[in-house]
Amino acid sequence: MCGLNHVTEWEWTVDSIWPWVSQRALIQLHLGFRGPHRNASQLKERVNRVMASITMPPIKGLSVWIPVQSIDNTIRFFPNPKPPLDIVFPRQTKAPFNCLADYVNPTGEIALFAVTAGDSSRVIASLIKHGQLADAVIAHALFVQVAEAAAELLHHQLRVTAGLDARNGLSESDMETTNYTGKRFSFGYGACPNLADQHLFQYCLPLEQIGITLTQTHMLTPESSVTAMVFNHPNATYFSAV
Repeated sequence: MCGLNHVTEWEWTVDSIWPWVSQRALIQLHLGFRGPHRNASQLKERVNRVMASITMPPIKGLSVWIPVQSIDNTIRFFPNPKPPLDIVFPRQTKAPFNCLADYVNPTGEIALFAVTAGDSSRVIASLIKHGQLADAVIAHALFVQVAEAAAELLHHQLRVTAGLDARNGLSESDMETTNYTGKRFSFGYGACPNLADQHLFQYCLPLEQIGITLTQTHMLTPESSVTAMVFNHPNATYFSAV
């Protein structure tokens, strides 16, 4: 496990990220819309107007491939030149008894990444100040969903690097059904619910370089930020250990 880990910096414009934004997630999940198609079209038009009226900073990201070893339920990360760091992952108590530590490839690398769409607070505060409450809700959803889209794009780029994806990407259907090899997992969710383990990213990546910090409760700031681990094991699957 020798050699320094090379951290790659990424930066995208909103225009380059926009094709990766899931319109279904934006309209239905973030904005909670379940109405007729005609009204959905009107909402999309309003979303586009808000998008055109606000200024979003460049979306930034960091990624690194980290050598790892799996020991029972523990993954040991080797973020050279720093000392190794052990993260213990929960195992399902019922069949099929999945644990993320089972999905360490023989090559022994996991990608870590972080992306951020920046701080939305000033944009939202300005809209609220001018009485544009609905537009403020839309702006918040846009920042969050653009960050998620950047995570999806960087996830794809890392799969390309690992030889798992074609460079022209996947269909939206494939992305939404996770029909690909190379799954990404984030702390605070089913397979790795311990949000305190988020310090892994702070330990292995210079998060402050792209403006991300962790709160005392291990939440990401700005809110429109995403961190994830990418496991390229062919059998890796999404599951809940809780």
